[in-house]
Amino acid sequence: MLIQLKGLTKKIKDKSIVNQVNLEIEKGQFVALLGTNGAGKSTTIKMILGLLAPTNGEVISQLTRPIGVVFQQSILDSQLTVEMNLDIRKAIYPGVEKEWLQELLHRFKLPAELMQKKYGVLSGGEKRKIDVVRALLGKPELLILDEPTTGLDIQTRKLIWRQIHELREQMGLAVLLTTHYLEEAEDADFVYMMQSGQVTNALSRYELKSLFMQRKLVINFADGKTQIFDQVEPNNVPQILGAQEKWVDFDYRPVTMDDIFVVLTKGENNVQFN
Repeated sequence: MLIQLKGLTKKIKDKSIVNQVNLEIEKGQFVALLGTNGAGKSTTIKMILGLLAPTNGEVISQLTRPIGVVFQQSILDSQLTVEMNLDIRKAIYPGVEKEWLQELLHRFKLPAELMQKKYGVLSGGEKRKIDVVRALLGKPELLILDEPTTGLDIQTRKLIWRQIHELREQMGLAVLLTTHYLEEAEDADFVYMMQSGQVTNALSRYELKSLFMQRKLVINFADGKTQIFDQVEPNNVPQILGAQEKWVDFDYRPVTMDDIFVVLTKGENNVQFN
């Protein structure tokens, strides 16, 4: 085990921002933390990093190297060149080989001439790739990605994830992800769903994928409610047909990550799951 959260809690003015979160990450694991804005994901990350003291509970770490972090908002200086920014980061990690930096730049398809450009003039995709390189410079055992690919084009997102997964295989790199891109969690070993500061569900990769193999009957009613049937069996038919005059529309389709997210977090009070 690299890191463990035990009953992690953060209260501000008697309001629980994070409440009794338990979570473990082992070497090489990919763990995803999913939740809407305000669910407590970023506060949890700050406590893991030691940027915020928990009210109760603890973070137990067996890490021997600093955690690598890609924050939602970049922490690099827009007025300095890429090379200057990375040199500052390298100074924190004595012994970083020049070859390792070159390998990272090559992996993320960042040309050498980019090093002399100011970070602030780069495209969004270039900035994000540099952010990932910065986080990996110290060869961390754990990489935290806090909403890492928001606003990126699909090619850049795929490149970043391909390289991260390769590093997981080659280095035993563990990854903790928070994201709104629910499909990014499909390859996670474990998915923790957060709502109102609590972990409401924890699913293994296989449990998550088994949900994708199902089909759903989704019925929208005139009063704004939605009813989702995970299986249309004979005993469901009278209930479905009996309410037909109240339907607005219906859809019978494969389950999506959005369906799973809504159902597991129970974030919508007007959604029922049968």
